[in-house]
Amino acid sequence: MKIRLQRRWYMMLGATPYSSVGYLIRTEEPVEGLPDQYVYSNFQGEGGLYRCYLTNAVRLSQRLSVGVNIGMVLGTVTQSETQENATVEQESKKRAFYVDLGLHYDFNPEGERRWSAGVVFAPFMPMSHDNELSYDNSSIEEDLEKTYHSSREYLPLHLGVGVAMNSGHWTWSADYNYLNWSLNLNLTFGERLSRSRLK
Repeated sequence: MKIRLQRRWYMMLGATPYSSVGYLIRTEEPVEGLPDQYVYSNFQGEGGLYRCYLTNAVRLSQRLSVGVNIGMVLGTVTQSETQENATVEQESKKRAFYVDLGLHYDFNPEGERRWSAGVVFAPFMPMSHDNELSYDNSSIEEDLEKTYHSSREYLPLHLGVGVAMNSGHWTWSADYNYLNWSLNLNLTFGERLSRSRLK
């Protein structure tokens, strides 16, 4: 939803997918000492994160515009491992404050070929999560369910740059996006699988 507050001041409220998890891995391993006997395992992950944001953009001059996005990234990711009659499931509800800054510049807004460039920057932001671990085995009556704390997670540092040329009939553009996940290098393999990006 876009709102024009003043002649050069715009505001927008919206929501968009931020990341998605969706995988199913099946493995088959032979049982040592037992020919033709195998252990079958399933690894599954699903869920994702969404970004709810409020955008403020101001046109400072005929050529220069600046903007800021603030909002929340939140969602639930579920991962499970099943082997024979036993299933271990991890559910993580995640949330983080989100902010990024943008700058756009028109080099020749009145020219026949209008060139423009932009840059956007988002810093590392810590992510909170509520985790729950459950264990179910159809061979026994007792199940296990408890909360736990995993590694500290962060939204990545993001730097994007782009350039565009509009000739009146065609628009040509190119952009580059850099994401730095270095603060999440201590994540487990399962946690890294939840980093499948849509953007």
